[in-house]
Amino acid sequence: MSKYRILTDETGKRIAEAVEGIAEAQGATVGDGIEYGFRWVSGASSPVVERVTRQNGVISPWEISFTTNVGGTVNENAFDYISLFAPKDYTDGAGNRFKRFARFYIGRQTIGVYSYVWLCKKQVAAFYVLPRAFKRAGVPYWNYRDIGVYEAGKETADGTTYLTSKTGLYPAHNITRTTANNYAKAIGTRLGIDTEQEQYSITTMSEIVELMQPLLLLMYGTKNSDGVYKGVQSVFTTATTVESYDAETKTITLAAGTASKYVVGGVIEGNTTNGTDGNYRTITEIGDLYIVHDGDAFETLTQISGRPNKTGQTDTIDATHGTEANDGKHSFKALGIENIFGNTWAHILDVTIYDLVPYICDDLDAWTDTTTPASNAAFKKCAYSLSATSGYVKALGYDAAYPDVQLTTEVGGSSTTYYCDYYYQNGLGAKTVLHGGYLHDGAYGGLFYWNVYYGVGSAAWYIGARLSHAAL
Repeated sequence: MSKYRILTDETGKRIAEAVEGIAEAQGATVGDGIEYGFRWVSGASSPVVERVTRQNGVISPWEISFTTNVGGTVNENAFDYISLFAPKDYTDGAGNRFKRFARFYIGRQTIGVYSYVWLCKKQVAAFYVLPRAFKRAGVPYWNYRDIGVYEAGKETADGTTYLTSKTGLYPAHNITRTTANNYAKAIGTRLGIDTEQEQYSITTMSEIVELMQPLLLLMYGTKNSDGVYKGVQSVFTTATTVESYDAETKTITLAAGTASKYVVGGVIEGNTTNGTDGNYRTITEIGDLYIVHDGDAFETLTQISGRPNKTGQTDTIDATHGTEANDGKHSFKALGIENIFGNTWAHILDVTIYDLVPYICDDLDAWTDTTTPASNAAFKKCAYSLSATSGYVKALGYDAAYPDVQLTTEVGGSSTTYYCDYYYQNGLGAKTVLHGGYLHDGAYGGLFYWNVYYGVGSAAWYIGARLSHAAL
Protein backbone atom coordinates (compact mmCIF):
# COMPACT_ATOMS: atom_id res chain seq x y z
CA MET A 1 0.00 0.00 0.00
CA SER A 2 1.39 3.39 -0.95
CA LYS A 3 1.75 5.96 1.79
CA TYR A 4 1.56 9.69 1.62
CA ARG A 5 2.06 12.28 4.31
CA ILE A 6 -0.21 15.22 5.07
CA LEU A 7 0.87 17.99 7.41
CA THR A 8 -2.45 18.79 9.03
CA ASP A 9 -1.18 20.93 11.88
CA GLU A 10 1.51 23.27 10.54
CA THR A 11 0.79 25.76 13.29
CA GLY A 12 1.14 23.10 15.96
CA LYS A 13 4.43 21.96 14.46
CA ARG A 14 5.81 25.49 14.56
CA ILE A 15 4.65 25.92 18.16
CA ALA A 16 6.29 22.65 19.18
CA GLU A 17 9.56 23.59 17.54
CA ALA A 18 9.43 27.10 18.99
CA VAL A 19 8.80 25.92 22.53
CA GLU A 20 11.85 23.68 22.51
CA GLY A 21 13.80 26.36 20.66
CA ILE A 22 13.32 28.76 23.57
CA ALA A 23 14.97 26.32 25.94
CA GLU A 24 17.81 25.68 23.50
CA ALA A 25 18.42 29.41 23.11
CA GLN A 26 18.74 29.69 26.87
CA GLY A 27 21.49 27.09 26.92
CA ALA A 28 19.48 24.06 27.99
CA THR A 29 19.33 20.69 26.33
CA VAL A 30 16.34 20.95 24.02
CA GLY A 31 13.15 20.90 26.03
CA ASP A 32 14.78 20.05 29.36
CA GLY A 33 13.08 22.68 31.51
CA ILE A 34 9.69 22.87 29.86
CA GLU A 35 6.76 21.48 31.81
CA TYR A 36 4.23 19.81 29.55
CA GLY A 37 0.93 19.06 31.21
CA PHE A 38 -2.78 18.49 31.09
CA ARG A 39 -5.56 19.34 33.48
CA TRP A 40 -9.21 18.66 34.16
CA VAL A 41 -11.75 19.90 36.66
CA SER A 42 -11.32 17.64 39.69
CA GLY A 43 -14.14 15.11 39.89
CA ALA A 44 -15.65 16.13 36.55
CA SER A 45 -17.30 13.37 34.54
CA SER A 46 -16.05 14.64 31.16
CA PRO A 47 -13.05 12.66 29.93
CA VAL A 48 -11.66 15.69 28.05
CA VAL A 49 -8.39 17.14 29.33
CA GLU A 50 -6.85 20.51 28.49
CA ARG A 51 -3.25 20.64 27.32
CA VAL A 52 -1.07 23.23 29.07
CA THR A 53 2.57 24.25 29.45
CA ARG A 54 4.33 26.04 32.29
CA GLN A 55 7.40 28.22 32.05
CA ASN A 56 8.70 30.53 34.77
CA GLY A 57 5.70 29.61 36.89
CA VAL A 58 3.16 30.72 34.28
CA ILE A 59 0.59 28.16 33.11
CA SER A 60 -0.63 28.68 29.56
CA PRO A 61 -2.97 26.77 27.24
CA TRP A 62 -1.01 24.71 24.75
CA GLU A 63 -2.41 25.21 21.27
CA ILE A 64 -1.40 21.89 19.78
CA SER A 65 -3.50 19.05 18.43
CA PHE A 66 -3.30 15.34 17.68
CA THR A 67 -4.46 13.76 14.43
CA THR A 68 -5.14 10.05 13.99
CA ASN A 69 -3.71 8.04 11.12
CA VAL A 70 -6.05 5.54 9.50
CA GLY A 71 -5.30 3.51 6.38
CA GLY A 72 -2.91 4.92 3.81
CA THR A 73 -3.02 8.53 4.96
CA VAL A 74 -0.25 9.49 7.38
CA ASN A 75 -0.67 12.81 9.13
CA GLU A 76 2.26 14.49 10.80
CA ASN A 77 1.70 15.39 14.44
CA ALA A 78 3.47 18.25 16.15
CA PHE A 79 4.23 15.94 19.07
CA ASP A 80 6.62 14.01 16.83
CA TYR A 81 8.95 17.03 16.96
CA ILE A 82 9.19 16.96 20.77
CA SER A 83 11.61 14.32 22.00
CA LEU A 84 9.63 13.53 25.16
CA PHE A 85 6.71 12.31 23.02
CA ALA A 86 8.82 10.57 20.37
CA PRO A 87 10.73 7.67 21.95
CA LYS A 88 13.58 6.40 19.82
CA ASP A 89 14.03 2.96 18.31
CA TYR A 90 16.24 0.42 20.04
CA THR A 91 17.02 -3.13 18.93
CA ASP A 92 18.87 -5.52 21.22
CA GLY A 93 21.42 -8.17 20.32
CA ALA A 94 18.69 -10.80 19.96
CA GLY A 95 16.78 -8.72 17.40
CA ASN A 96 14.00 -7.60 19.75
CA ARG A 97 12.56 -4.20 18.88
CA PHE A 98 11.78 -1.60 21.54
CA LYS A 99 10.81 2.02 21.92
CA ARG A 100 13.35 3.74 24.16
CA PHE A 101 12.09 6.20 26.77
CA ALA A 102 14.82 8.42 28.20
CA ARG A 103 14.52 9.37 31.85
CA PHE A 104 11.99 12.09 32.66
CA TYR A 105 9.96 13.21 35.67
CA ILE A 106 6.27 13.34 36.45
CA GLY A 107 4.42 15.65 38.83
CA ARG A 108 0.83 15.78 40.06
CA GLN A 109 -0.84 18.84 41.54
CA THR A 110 -4.21 20.22 42.50
CA ILE A 111 -4.49 23.95 41.90
CA GLY A 112 -7.87 25.52 42.50
CA VAL A 113 -10.54 23.44 40.79
CA TYR A 114 -8.04 21.66 38.55
CA SER A 115 -6.11 18.42 38.80
CA TYR A 116 -2.81 18.60 36.90
CA VAL A 117 -0.36 16.04 35.57
CA TRP A 118 3.01 17.45 34.52
CA LEU A 119 5.87 15.92 32.55
CA CYS A 120 9.38 17.35 32.38
CA LYS A 121 12.88 16.15 31.57
CA LYS A 122 14.16 17.79 34.75
CA GLN A 123 12.96 17.64 38.34
CA VAL A 124 12.01 21.30 38.26
CA ALA A 125 10.04 21.23 41.52
CA ALA A 126 9.94 19.15 44.70
CA PHE A 127 6.60 17.52 43.81
CA TYR A 128 8.10 15.92 40.69
CA VAL A 129 9.09 12.28 41.07
CA LEU A 130 11.14 9.92 38.98
CA PRO A 131 8.87 7.19 37.58
CA ARG A 132 9.51 3.85 39.23
CA ALA A 133 10.32 2.45 35.77
CA PHE A 134 13.65 4.30 35.97
CA LYS A 135 14.43 3.26 39.54
CA ARG A 136 16.17 0.19 40.85
CA ALA A 137 17.32 -1.12 44.20
CA GLY A 138 20.86 0.15 43.65
CA VAL A 139 22.30 3.32 42.12
CA PRO A 140 22.61 4.89 39.64
CA TYR A 141 19.03 4.74 38.40
CA TRP A 142 18.26 3.55 34.90
CA ASN A 143 18.69 6.11 32.14
CA TYR A 144 16.38 4.27 29.76
CA ARG A 145 13.28 2.14 29.88
CA ASP A 146 12.71 0.19 26.67
CA ILE A 147 9.18 -1.07 26.00
CA GLY A 148 8.60 -3.79 23.44
CA VAL A 149 7.24 -2.53 20.14
CA TYR A 150 5.19 -5.71 19.85
CA GLU A 151 3.22 -7.91 22.21
CA ALA A 152 5.53 -10.66 23.36
CA GLY A 153 5.95 -13.75 21.25
CA LYS A 154 8.07 -16.79 22.02
CA GLU A 155 11.04 -18.45 20.35
CA THR A 156 13.14 -21.44 21.35
CA ALA A 157 16.88 -21.83 20.75
CA ASP A 158 19.16 -24.57 22.08
CA GLY A 159 16.36 -25.89 24.24
CA THR A 160 15.63 -22.56 25.97
CA THR A 161 12.49 -20.48 25.43
CA TYR A 162 12.76 -16.70 25.19
CA LEU A 163 10.20 -13.94 25.15
CA THR A 164 10.41 -11.76 22.02
CA SER A 165 9.40 -8.39 20.63
CA LYS A 166 9.40 -9.27 16.95
CA THR A 167 7.05 -8.98 13.99
CA GLY A 168 4.99 -11.76 12.42
CA LEU A 169 4.42 -13.89 15.54
CA TYR A 170 1.36 -15.03 17.43
CA PRO A 171 1.32 -13.26 20.79
CA ALA A 172 2.47 -15.45 23.67
CA HIS A 173 -0.49 -16.92 25.53
CA ASN A 174 -1.41 -19.67 27.98
CA ILE A 175 1.51 -18.29 29.95
CA THR A 176 1.69 -17.40 33.63
CA ARG A 177 3.26 -14.22 34.94
CA THR A 178 6.20 -16.16 36.40
CA THR A 179 6.85 -18.07 33.19
CA ALA A 180 6.63 -14.94 31.05
CA ASN A 181 9.09 -13.10 33.28
CA ASN A 182 11.49 -16.06 33.31
CA TYR A 183 11.41 -16.15 29.50
CA ALA A 184 12.19 -12.43 29.50
CA LYS A 185 15.11 -12.76 31.91
CA ALA A 186 16.49 -15.63 29.83
CA ILE A 187 17.34 -13.11 27.10
CA GLY A 188 19.89 -11.54 29.41
CA THR A 189 21.54 -14.92 29.93
CA ARG A 190 21.50 -15.55 26.19
CA LEU A 191 23.19 -12.22 25.49
CA GLY A 192 25.56 -12.41 28.44
CA ILE A 193 24.51 -9.01 29.76
CA ASP A 194 25.89 -7.34 32.87
CA THR A 195 22.81 -7.14 35.11
CA GLU A 196 24.31 -4.08 36.78
CA GLN A 197 24.05 -2.32 33.42
CA GLU A 198 20.77 -3.63 32.05
CA GLN A 199 17.80 -5.80 32.94
CA TYR A 200 15.00 -7.70 31.21
CA SER A 201 11.50 -8.30 32.58
CA ILE A 202 7.87 -8.07 31.52
CA THR A 203 5.83 -4.87 31.83
CA THR A 204 5.74 -3.13 35.20
CA MET A 205 3.00 -0.92 36.63
CA SER A 206 5.05 2.25 36.22
CA GLU A 207 5.45 1.71 32.48
CA ILE A 208 1.68 1.91 32.13
CA VAL A 209 0.79 4.54 34.75
CA GLU A 210 3.79 6.87 34.69
CA LEU A 211 5.03 6.56 31.12
CA MET A 212 2.38 5.60 28.59
CA GLN A 213 -0.83 6.82 30.25
CA PRO A 214 0.27 10.46 30.84
CA LEU A 215 2.06 10.81 27.51
CA LEU A 216 -0.94 9.50 25.59
CA LEU A 217 -3.55 11.41 27.59
CA LEU A 218 -1.70 14.62 26.91
CA MET A 219 -1.42 13.87 23.21
CA TYR A 220 -4.96 12.57 22.81
CA GLY A 221 -6.52 15.35 24.91
CA THR A 222 -8.88 12.83 26.51
CA LYS A 223 -9.01 9.92 28.95
CA ASN A 224 -11.16 8.09 26.43
CA SER A 225 -8.25 6.29 24.80
CA ASP A 226 -10.25 3.80 22.74
CA GLY A 227 -12.32 6.71 21.44
CA VAL A 228 -9.13 7.71 19.58
CA TYR A 229 -7.98 4.26 18.47
CA LYS A 230 -10.36 1.38 19.06
CA GLY A 231 -7.65 -1.26 19.01
CA VAL A 232 -8.43 -4.98 18.69
CA GLN A 233 -11.53 -5.18 20.87
CA SER A 234 -14.43 -6.22 18.66
CA VAL A 235 -13.30 -9.56 17.21
CA PHE A 236 -15.82 -12.39 17.05
CA THR A 237 -14.46 -15.15 19.34
CA THR A 238 -17.51 -17.41 19.65
CA ALA A 239 -17.06 -20.82 18.03
CA THR A 240 -18.52 -20.84 14.50
CA THR A 241 -19.67 -24.08 12.88
CA VAL A 242 -17.95 -24.93 9.60
CA GLU A 243 -20.40 -25.99 6.88
CA SER A 244 -17.68 -27.52 4.70
CA TYR A 245 -13.92 -27.30 4.21
CA ASP A 246 -11.80 -27.61 1.05
CA ALA A 247 -8.30 -28.49 2.22
CA GLU A 248 -6.79 -27.97 -1.25
CA THR A 249 -7.90 -24.35 -1.58
CA LYS A 250 -8.02 -23.77 2.22
CA THR A 251 -11.56 -22.47 1.83
CA ILE A 252 -13.94 -22.59 4.79
CA THR A 253 -17.64 -22.41 3.97
CA LEU A 254 -19.83 -20.86 6.66
CA ALA A 255 -23.51 -20.24 7.20
CA ALA A 256 -25.04 -17.08 5.73
CA GLY A 257 -24.10 -13.92 7.61
CA THR A 258 -21.22 -15.56 9.47
CA ALA A 259 -18.20 -14.77 7.26
CA SER A 260 -18.78 -11.03 7.70
CA LYS A 261 -17.96 -11.39 11.40
CA TYR A 262 -14.32 -12.00 10.45
CA VAL A 263 -11.78 -9.73 8.74
CA VAL A 264 -8.92 -10.18 6.30
CA GLY A 265 -5.69 -10.22 8.27
CA GLY A 266 -7.43 -11.53 11.36
CA VAL A 267 -6.48 -14.80 13.02
CA ILE A 268 -8.68 -17.86 13.51
CA GLU A 269 -8.19 -21.01 15.52
CA GLY A 270 -9.41 -24.26 14.00
CA ASN A 271 -11.39 -26.67 16.13
CA THR A 272 -11.21 -24.25 19.06
CA THR A 273 -8.69 -25.88 21.35
CA ASN A 274 -8.22 -22.62 23.26
CA GLY A 275 -4.74 -21.54 22.38
CA THR A 276 -2.91 -24.12 20.28
CA ASP A 277 -0.61 -22.25 17.90
CA GLY A 278 -0.60 -25.18 15.48
CA ASN A 279 -4.31 -24.58 14.93
CA TYR A 280 -3.93 -20.84 14.25
CA ARG A 281 -4.23 -19.40 10.74
CA THR A 282 -4.51 -15.91 9.21
CA ILE A 283 -7.45 -15.00 6.99
CA THR A 284 -6.42 -13.99 3.46
CA GLU A 285 -9.81 -13.64 1.74
CA ILE A 286 -13.47 -13.29 2.72
CA GLY A 287 -16.58 -13.84 0.62
CA ASP A 288 -20.29 -13.85 1.38
CA LEU A 289 -20.27 -17.46 2.54
CA TYR A 290 -16.60 -18.36 2.93
CA ILE A 291 -13.19 -17.40 4.22
CA VAL A 292 -9.75 -18.52 3.01
CA HIS A 293 -6.76 -19.00 5.30
CA ASP A 294 -2.99 -19.16 4.90
CA GLY A 295 -0.55 -21.80 6.10
CA ASP A 296 -1.04 -25.53 6.15
CA ALA A 297 -4.43 -27.08 5.56
CA PHE A 298 -6.29 -28.51 8.53
CA GLU A 299 -6.62 -32.28 8.53
CA THR A 300 -10.19 -31.88 9.69
CA LEU A 301 -12.14 -28.74 10.51
CA THR A 302 -15.46 -28.53 12.30
CA GLN A 303 -15.44 -25.03 13.83
CA ILE A 304 -13.38 -21.84 14.00
CA SER A 305 -13.02 -18.95 16.44
CA GLY A 306 -11.41 -15.52 16.21
CA ARG A 307 -8.06 -15.18 17.99
CA PRO A 308 -5.52 -12.37 18.68
CA ASN A 309 -3.87 -10.71 15.71
CA LYS A 310 -0.29 -11.56 14.86
CA THR A 311 2.35 -9.00 15.72
CA GLY A 312 3.37 -6.52 13.06
CA GLN A 313 -0.01 -5.61 11.60
CA THR A 314 0.91 -1.92 11.99
CA ASP A 315 4.31 -2.23 10.29
CA THR A 316 2.77 -0.65 7.18
CA ILE A 317 1.86 2.53 9.09
CA ASP A 318 4.59 5.05 8.35
CA ALA A 319 4.16 6.96 11.60
CA THR A 320 4.47 6.48 15.37
CA HIS A 321 0.65 6.34 15.65
CA GLY A 322 -1.94 4.70 13.47
CA THR A 323 -4.01 1.77 12.28
CA GLU A 324 -4.97 0.29 8.93
CA ALA A 325 -8.64 0.44 9.94
CA ASN A 326 -10.13 1.93 13.11
CA ASP A 327 -12.83 -0.73 13.31
CA GLY A 328 -12.06 -2.65 16.51
CA LYS A 329 -10.56 -5.55 14.54
CA HIS A 330 -7.21 -4.13 13.45
CA SER A 331 -4.11 -3.54 15.55
CA PHE A 332 -3.05 0.03 16.25
CA LYS A 333 0.11 1.64 17.51
CA ALA A 334 0.79 4.63 19.72
CA LEU A 335 4.19 6.00 20.70
CA GLY A 336 5.38 3.44 18.15
CA ILE A 337 4.11 0.57 20.35
CA GLU A 338 1.60 -1.89 18.93
CA ASN A 339 -1.57 -2.72 20.90
CA ILE A 340 -0.86 -0.92 24.16
CA PHE A 341 -4.35 -2.13 25.00
CA GLY A 342 -6.62 -4.73 23.42
CA ASN A 343 -5.80 -7.91 21.46
CA THR A 344 -4.47 -9.73 24.56
CA TRP A 345 -4.50 -8.94 28.27
CA ALA A 346 -1.02 -8.00 29.44
CA HIS A 347 0.50 -9.40 32.61
CA ILE A 348 1.74 -6.69 34.98
CA LEU A 349 4.76 -7.94 36.88
CA ASP A 350 5.31 -6.01 40.09
CA VAL A 351 1.88 -5.64 41.73
CA THR A 352 -0.13 -8.35 43.44
CA ILE A 353 -3.58 -7.77 44.97
CA TYR A 354 -4.51 -9.35 48.27
CA ASP A 355 -8.00 -8.89 49.71
CA LEU A 356 -8.45 -5.92 47.32
CA VAL A 357 -5.31 -4.16 48.62
CA PRO A 358 -2.42 -3.62 46.17
CA TYR A 359 1.12 -4.64 47.15
CA ILE A 360 4.10 -3.37 45.16
CA CYS A 361 7.50 -5.03 44.72
CA ASP A 362 10.03 -2.28 43.96
CA ASP A 363 13.02 -4.62 43.60
CA LEU A 364 12.46 -6.83 40.55
CA ASP A 365 15.39 -9.06 41.51
CA ALA A 366 13.43 -10.00 44.64
CA TRP A 367 10.07 -10.43 42.91
CA THR A 368 8.13 -13.64 43.25
CA ASP A 369 4.55 -14.48 42.28
CA THR A 370 3.50 -14.93 45.88
CA THR A 371 -0.01 -15.53 47.19
CA THR A 372 1.01 -13.92 50.52
CA PRO A 373 2.42 -10.49 49.65
CA ALA A 374 1.52 -9.15 53.09
CA SER A 375 4.14 -11.39 54.68
CA ASN A 376 6.71 -11.16 51.88
CA ALA A 377 9.50 -8.69 52.63
CA ALA A 378 9.86 -7.78 48.95
CA PHE A 379 6.34 -6.29 48.83
CA LYS A 380 5.06 -3.00 50.27
CA LYS A 381 1.40 -2.39 51.11
CA CYS A 382 -0.38 0.52 49.43
CA ALA A 383 -2.58 2.80 51.53
CA TYR A 384 -5.92 2.18 49.83
CA SER A 385 -8.27 -0.61 48.79
CA LEU A 386 -9.74 -1.36 45.39
CA SER A 387 -13.42 -1.31 44.60
CA ALA A 388 -15.23 -4.48 45.62
CA THR A 389 -17.58 -4.00 42.66
CA SER A 390 -16.84 -4.34 38.95
CA GLY A 391 -17.87 -1.48 36.67
CA TYR A 392 -16.70 1.48 34.63
CA VAL A 393 -13.89 3.40 36.34
CA LYS A 394 -14.84 6.59 38.14
CA ALA A 395 -11.85 7.13 40.45
CA LEU A 396 -8.34 5.77 40.89
CA GLY A 397 -6.44 5.21 44.11
CA TYR A 398 -3.30 7.18 44.92
CA ASP A 399 -0.58 6.59 47.49
CA ALA A 400 2.16 9.25 47.50
CA ALA A 401 4.71 6.65 48.57
CA TYR A 402 3.86 4.48 45.53
CA PRO A 403 2.45 6.91 42.96
CA ASP A 404 2.64 4.44 40.09
CA VAL A 405 0.08 2.12 41.68
CA GLN A 406 -3.16 3.70 40.52
CA LEU A 407 -5.95 1.15 40.38
CA THR A 408 -9.73 1.48 40.55
CA THR A 409 -11.21 2.57 43.87
CA GLU A 410 -14.64 3.67 42.65
CA VAL A 411 -16.89 2.60 39.79
CA GLY A 412 -19.94 4.36 38.39
CA GLY A 413 -18.64 5.84 35.17
CA SER A 414 -19.43 4.76 31.63
CA SER A 415 -17.77 4.19 28.27
CA THR A 416 -17.92 7.97 27.65
CA THR A 417 -17.41 9.47 31.12
CA TYR A 418 -14.58 9.72 33.65
CA TYR A 419 -11.91 7.22 32.53
CA CYS A 420 -14.18 5.49 29.99
CA ASP A 421 -12.78 2.00 30.71
CA TYR A 422 -13.88 -0.96 32.80
CA TYR A 423 -12.64 -2.55 36.02
CA TYR A 424 -13.03 -6.28 36.61
CA GLN A 425 -12.61 -7.91 40.02
CA ASN A 426 -13.46 -11.12 41.82
CA GLY A 427 -13.48 -10.37 45.53
CA LEU A 428 -10.94 -11.37 48.17
CA GLY A 429 -7.79 -13.44 47.96
CA ALA A 430 -4.51 -13.15 46.04
CA LYS A 431 -4.96 -11.82 42.51
CA THR A 432 -2.70 -11.18 39.59
CA VAL A 433 -2.93 -7.85 37.70
CA LEU A 434 -3.80 -7.63 34.00
CA HIS A 435 -4.04 -4.52 31.86
CA GLY A 436 -5.79 -3.28 28.75
CA GLY A 437 -8.45 -5.80 27.80
CA TYR A 438 -8.51 -8.42 25.05
CA LEU A 439 -9.94 -8.85 21.58
CA HIS A 440 -13.61 -9.30 22.58
CA ASP A 441 -13.96 -6.63 25.29
CA GLY A 442 -15.46 -3.87 23.15
CA ALA A 443 -15.89 -0.54 24.94
CA TYR A 444 -14.56 -2.02 28.18
CA GLY A 445 -10.95 -1.85 26.99
CA GLY A 446 -8.43 0.96 27.06
CA LEU A 447 -5.53 2.50 28.94
CA PHE A 448 -7.43 2.34 32.26
CA TYR A 449 -8.92 -1.14 32.02
CA TRP A 450 -7.58 -3.11 34.99
CA ASN A 451 -8.37 -6.75 35.68
CA VAL A 452 -7.85 -8.20 39.17
CA TYR A 453 -10.21 -11.13 38.67
CA TYR A 454 -7.76 -14.01 38.27
CA GLY A 455 -5.77 -15.75 40.96
CA VAL A 456 -1.98 -15.66 41.14
CA GLY A 457 -0.52 -18.14 38.67
CA SER A 458 -3.36 -17.86 36.15
CA ALA A 459 -2.95 -18.34 32.40
CA ALA A 460 -5.35 -18.38 29.45
CA TRP A 461 -5.32 -18.13 25.67
CA TYR A 462 -6.24 -14.43 25.84
CA ILE A 463 -3.58 -13.45 28.41
CA GLY A 464 -0.11 -12.47 27.20
CA ALA A 465 2.78 -10.18 28.09
CA ARG A 466 5.13 -7.52 26.75
CA LEU A 467 8.89 -7.45 26.92
CA SER A 468 10.60 -4.69 28.92
CA HIS A 469 14.27 -3.70 29.14
CA ALA A 470 16.07 -1.21 31.36
CA ALA A 471 19.53 0.17 30.72
CA LEU A 472 22.09 2.70 31.90
